[in-house]
Amino acid sequence: MEELKVWQRLQSNRLEAGIPDLLVVTIDANSYGPHGRAQQIERVLDRSLFPQAVLGCPDPYIERWAMADPAAFTEVVGCAPPPEPERKSRGLYKDLLHNTMAAANFPVLTTPMQEVAADIVSAMDPYRAGKRRPELGRFISDLRGALTLA
Repeated sequence: MEELKVWQRLQSNRLEAGIPDLLVVTIDANSYGPHGRAQQIERVLDRSLFPQAVLGCPDPYIERWAMADPAAFTEVVGCAPPPEPERKSRGLYKDLLHNTMAAANFPVLTTPMQEVAADIVSAMDPYRAGKRRPELGRFISDLRGALTLA
């Protein structure tokens, strides 16, 4: 939240061309849950600078969204995503993604998410992914709505 505050202050000095049409903010829900994290963002979001904003809060981590559409994941990575773990722990989804990509001999030169995110989003069926991860479905719906208005 502190980074968002600082970033907004920096942007306020750079808005000579006017207020942006849309701001998209995504941050892992972590232990706060998607609704709790969205409330935190709303409390610090400067609506005078960014009146139109779409918030995405993957629950608990963005890596879970990468595996939300098994068909897209399999197409991009070369093997199916792992089953949903029974226990949740910090770093678990990062490890699951990394280990699955390693098992598929998928080269990782930066970070697993950087390597696959764009390709998975391109291959993803938003409806199927949104059904498996409701907070992703809400984000997709909100983003579509905002882009339709913009």
